[in-house]
Order: sequence, then structure tokens, then C-alpha cells
Amino acid sequence: MKTTLHDLIDQHPDHAIAIGEPGREWLTYAGLRSMATSVRQSLRQFGIGAQDRVAIVLANGSDMASAFVTIAQAATTAPLNPSYREDEFAFCPKSKVLKCYNIMCLPTWDNIEILTILHPCE
Repeated sequence: MKTTLHDLIDQHPDHAIAIGEPGREWLTYAGLRSMATSVRQSLRQFGIGAQDRVAIVLANGSDMASAFVTIAQAATTAPLNPSYREDEFAFCPKSKVLKCYNIMCLPTWDNIEILTILHPCE
């Protein structure tokens, strides 16, 4: 039985289509796995681990889907609505054990570039 998101993604053939939307090139599982590895390495370079929380603020679509699926394999992930007001984004559950980060990234259908850590929510 597959127990993690990584396990579920890993069981698909490389050439199978993983994520896409009309009018854009579709991402294969090989591409998704490669992107997940790159994202995990980038997050680790910023000191973000599996127990840390990362908020993703993107409109629904293939960019959000690929960002969520790849970041969720490396950290606890929460997709947030981009139409939230600034005071709604200020909310971040406090924890003495877990860290929470807002990161700025540039997602495209085949890459997620981590640009910077905006601030930890501690």
C-alpha cells in the first residue's frame, strides 16, 4: 500500500501525463518527479524541512497543482486563496515545534524556482 505522496507519484510511468491544462504543454510524471527533487533541494537550502509549514498563494491551475504536489513532498503545505486580504495572510498558526514560512516562488509548468523566504511566521 502506498503511504506517501511521493509513493503515489513514483508508481506512474515516466511518460504518463501528470498535470496540465488546455493551451499549455502537459507535465509528465518524470518531469513532476524531477521538479519535486529540485524543489526539495531548494527548500532544504533555505533550512525548510519536512516538519515546517509552507504557504502557497497561487490561483487555481496547473501552476498551483505542480507547486502544491512538489512542495507537499518536502514540507507541510497549505494552499491559500490569492484573493485574501493582507490581514488574512497575516494569520499563521503558532507552534513551539513547527516553523512556518512564506516563500516567494516562480512556478511554471515545468519548474518552480524558489526566489526568497519572505519571513518566518514565528
